[in-house]
Amino acid sequence: MIIFLWIVIFQITVLILAYFRVRFILSTFVLAIYLSALTFYPFTDQQFNLTVFQSFLAFWIPFGIIALLFNIPILRRVLLMNPIRYFLKKSMPAISQTEKEALEAGTVWWDGDLFSGAPDWEK
Repeated sequence: MIIFLWIVIFQITVLILAYFRVRFILSTFVLAIYLSALTFYPFTDQQFNLTVFQSFLAFWIPFGIIALLFNIPILRRVLLMNPIRYFLKKSMPAISQTEKEALEAGTVWWDGDLFSGAPDWEK
C-alpha cells in the first residue's frame, strides 16, 4: 500500500511541474530529489521489499535514461524528434495545388475582418 502512495505522489508531482510549466532541467532536479528519498526509504512491507540496489535499478536507471534523452538537445533531436518527424512526414497527405496557392497568397485581409464579426469599415 505504501508503494502505491509513493507512485501517486510522484504522479501528482509530475502533473504540478507540468501545470506550472517548470523548466525541464529544474523538473529533473526536483524529481531526482524525490527519487533520492524514495531510494533510501526503508520498504518493509511484507509483499514489497526493496533493497537500495533494487530501488536503484527500478527507479534511477529509467529516470536517468529519460532525463538524458530530454535534457540533452542533440540526443532529443536524434533519438526522439527525427523518428517522430519522419513518421509524421510519411503519414501527411501531399498538399494540393489549391492549398498551395492559398498558402502562398498571404493574408486574408478584408475577408478575414468580415468573417471575424467585427470588420473595420475604414480599410
